[in-house]
Amino acid sequence: MDYDFIQRKVYDLIFTFIDSIPIDPFSIVSYFDSIFICSYKEYSEYYNISEDDVIRKFNSNEGFLLKCKDTSTNTNYYIMGYNQNKSKERIRFTIAHELGHFILKHNDRTSKNILNRYSLSDQETQHFETEANHFAKHLLIPFPIALYFKKHLNRFTAEIISNIFNVNFEPANYVFLNLNKLGDYSKKYFDSNIEQIILKKFNKSIAKILYKNRCLFCGHIFYVKDPKFCPICGKTLLLRESIDDIFPYFINYEDDNMIYSKIEINENHKAVKCPKCENEHIVEGDYCQICGMHTVNRCTFCHELLDGDARYCHECGAESTFYINRILTNYEGYNYLGKDDAPF
Repeated sequence: MDYDFIQRKVYDLIFTFIDSIPIDPFSIVSYFDSIFICSYKEYSEYYNISEDDVIRKFNSNEGFLLKCKDTSTNTNYYIMGYNQNKSKERIRFTIAHELGHFILKHNDRTSKNILNRYSLSDQETQHFETEANHFAKHLLIPFPIALYFKKHLNRFTAEIISNIFNVNFEPANYVFLNLNKLGDYSKKYFDSNIEQIILKKFNKSIAKILYKNRCLFCGHIFYVKDPKFCPICGKTLLLRESIDDIFPYFINYEDDNMIYSKIEINENHKAVKCPKCENEHIVEGDYCQICGMHTVNRCTFCHELLDGDARYCHECGAESTFYINRILTNYEGYNYLGKDDAPF
């Protein structure tokens, strides 16, 4: 098995379609016009057969990839099926596994429409299944990201991997054992350039897990390493919520956060359009070439780059450029603790 080839195929998908964890294999599949995805229930209803018939037809109670021919255009398309009765973690792995068959062109390499042990030799079946499993594990749990968590968490277990990447225990344990085997050789195993590109691409998702902070005064949730001030109200009453503290419960990717006005910014902290005149042709520099307004949110004292909703610097507490120019409205004074409990 060519592990490097499979890894390159995984990275191609990551660089093209993915920028957050947990990785959504359904979303990736949707980018391929030639793949139609359905549950066993939907397939059985469409063809007026039972779900047991579907399992028998494809010899799998997990999922399948069926290669079909559109005779009107003489082109191939694929039906990808999954058993909706499995756990959501198992379904995610099944979709990633079947996507592996598609990306690695297993159907084309065998000229078989259905890949199962009745149509393939035992050796072919084992080879293709091993490749698809390897593909799925590395897609759902990118090793560079898992290694980064290993280095920055006080505890690192298969259960934590399962929790972070929303996968079942088997692939999580596979990654955990392999990363432990690498030890000091991890720097040699990973291409440092690719690793840095991946970490930068997933920077926001990583920060949401490692650096979650909640202001106990205004209730704002933000993701910065070791902040000293709340970027919304400027107070210092902050609570860091680390995965080390909340595990083994769960990671909540949908935070019940307070919503404050904000300016949409890009990865360089520059406004997508001028917050004053709405000019969309933003040039280099910190100012709009039409009206002269600030287009980059910075701390007015230490010049730290800030998020689009930051009224105050999380490092020194000074006002931001967006706030001092009244691009952002004044903090309304919502008291997360309650008026009687606030220590101010």
